[in-house]
Amino acid sequence: KKVAILNFGTRLEECKKASEILFKKGIDITIIDARFAKPLDEKLIMEAANNHEVLISIEEGSVGGFGSHVMQFLTDRGVFDKGLKFRSMILPDIFIDQDTPEKMYEKAGLDSLSIANKIQETLNSNIVLAKNKQLLASGTGQTSRVDALEQAIDKAKKFKFDLTSAAMASDAFFPFPDCVSIAHKAGIQSVIQPGGSIKDQDSIDFCNENKVKMVLTGIRHFKH
Repeated sequence: KKVAILNFGTRLEECKKASEILFKKGIDITIIDARFAKPLDEKLIMEAANNHEVLISIEEGSVGGFGSHVMQFLTDRGVFDKGLKFRSMILPDIFIDQDTPEKMYEKAGLDSLSIANKIQETLNSNIVLAKNKQLLASGTGQTSRVDALEQAIDKAKKFKFDLTSAAMASDAFFPFPDCVSIAHKAGIQSVIQPGGSIKDQDSIDFCNENKVKMVLTGIRHFKH
């Protein structure tokens, strides 16, 4: 799964509703309901971080709360160096007029639709194709890395660029070897990506078997 929601507090039902919204769009969500903020369940958080591309924490708190503790823990473990995307959803530092609870949560950005939108924004994938110091095409703003790559390949072909021996750069790791397989079929022979997926070896094995050069930098190459 690409996305894990780490909920702390009363937003669990809204998280479930957001998951249902995204499931209809082909995005499968793992929901973790944290029972306590301290001490952090470090093992559980690391499992979520290592097995997902995006981790979202949600709480009815402010900066310095549960999400901040999770972020500090992941920073100390070097998880963000490997490309994990993390967002902390908290109460905004504004005065919210008295209204129904539903309306107040909506204004605070902690309702199901706001949660779903935050996840979609965070999931955006970017891939660029280049050759001979020239940008051939880019695939941007997709929730699927495969879709971003196919968009870039289609653009390159539309403008009649030859992708033979071209290079591909991705702003986050490949969770499966499908991207390097698609790139290879298009003629791409070099790949640069951060790495950090628990299935990195699958992509590495494919590249070794098909003589595709791949560089794992350990850091993100560009950000959106």
